[in-house]
Amino acid sequence: MSQLLPVSGVRIHGLTDGSSFMAHDTTAIQAQLQIEAIGGQPDWYWFLNGELLDERSSRLTMAMPEPGTYQLSVTDQGGQSDQVSFTVEVQL
Repeated sequence: MSQLLPVSGVRIHGLTDGSSFMAHDTTAIQAQLQIEAIGGQPDWYWFLNGELLDERSSRLTMAMPEPGTYQLSVTDQGGQSDQVSFTVEVQL
C-alpha cells in the first residue's frame, strides 16, 4: 500500500494582504515589488487581477503598477493557492 505525501500549501511572502503603497508622481524611478511563493510545487502561476503573468518561478519581480486596487494570487502545480490584495495611491 502506497503512502500519501503531505501536501504543503503555498503562501505569498513579501506582500501583506491589505498593503498600501504610495507612488510618487514626480519621480522618474519606478519602484519594484519583490515577492516570493513559499512552499508548494513547481511551476508557480502568478496572476494580477486575474491576468496570468509570464513568471513561472517561486520569485516574482514586478514594476509597481499604476494607482488602483489589485489582487495578486499564486497557484502551484498541485493546485494550492494564496492571494493578497493591495492598493497603490498617488502622492503628489
